[in-house]
Amino acid sequence: MLCILAIKMSAIAKKWFQVKEYLLFQWKAGNRHSVHSPFVFELCQRVFEDKRSFHAFKEIDQLRKQRSLETGKVKIIELGAGSKHNEDRVRSVGDLVKNVAIPAKYGEVLFKLVDVLQPSTILEMGTSIGFSGLYLHKARQKAPMITLEGNPFVAHIAQQHFEQLNAEVIQIKVGDFKDTLSEALERLQTVGLAFIDGNHTYEATKDYFEKIFPYVNENSCLIFHDIHWSKGMRKAWDEISKDNRVVFSIDLFEMGLVFFNKGVPKQHFLLKVK
Repeated sequence: MLCILAIKMSAIAKKWFQVKEYLLFQWKAGNRHSVHSPFVFELCQRVFEDKRSFHAFKEIDQLRKQRSLETGKVKIIELGAGSKHNEDRVRSVGDLVKNVAIPAKYGEVLFKLVDVLQPSTILEMGTSIGFSGLYLHKARQKAPMITLEGNPFVAHIAQQHFEQLNAEVIQIKVGDFKDTLSEALERLQTVGLAFIDGNHTYEATKDYFEKIFPYVNENSCLIFHDIHWSKGMRKAWDEISKDNRVVFSIDLFEMGLVFFNKGVPKQHFLLKVK
C-alpha cells in the first residue's frame, strides 16, 4: 500500500513540475521580434512561425489517421525512463499513434528545420513507430539517415511505416543505445542533425551529448526532446545549453536545439512555436 502511494505521489510531483515548467516558459518565451540574431530570426520565420504546408505533411497525416484506428497489440520493452503517458507493457498500435508518436505540430518543426539546414546526415535516437523519422527524412531524402530503437516490436511497426511512405532507405538499428550509437556514429562519420528522443534521464542525455559531440561540426544541430519532462531532463538541458562548446541554444519547450556556429557570441533563446 505504501509503495503504491509513493508511486502516485511521485507521479503527481512530476506532473506538477511539468505544469510549473510550462507556465514559466509561457511567461518568458518570445518570438522573432525579440530576436536580434539574423540566424535565429530566419529560423523563426521559416520554421517556428511558418504556416506553410508541404506534401509530406498530408502523407504523414493520412498514415496517422489510418493507424490510429488499429487495435493490434504491440509489446512494450522500456529500456529508458519509461513512457510519459502509459506504463502498460502491451499497447495497441492506435494508442501508440495517439500518445507516443510525435505530434504533427512538432513533427512539422523537424521537417522545416531539416529543410532549412539541409544537414549532410541525420541521426535519430528513439525511432518509436517512425513518425518523427518520416518528418526528418522527407525534408532531405538524399541525406543518409540512421534511426536507433531499443524495442524490436516497435521498430517493426516503424519499418512498416517507412515502407508504406517509400522511406525504406532509413536504416533502423535495433538494440541498446550503448551498443548501437557508437556503430551509427562510425558509419555516418559526421552528424549533420540529430534528434535525441531516447532514454529520458539526466545521465543518459549528458552521455549522448558527449558521445555525439566529436562527430559534429559548426553546421550541425542537435535536438533534445522532452527537455522539461523531469527535473533530470531539465538539469541536463541547462548544462548542455550552457556548455562552452555550444554557441546557440533554443528552448521550444517541447524540445531544445543546440548549434555550434563559430565566430558569433554565445546566446540562448526561449521561443514559442506557432
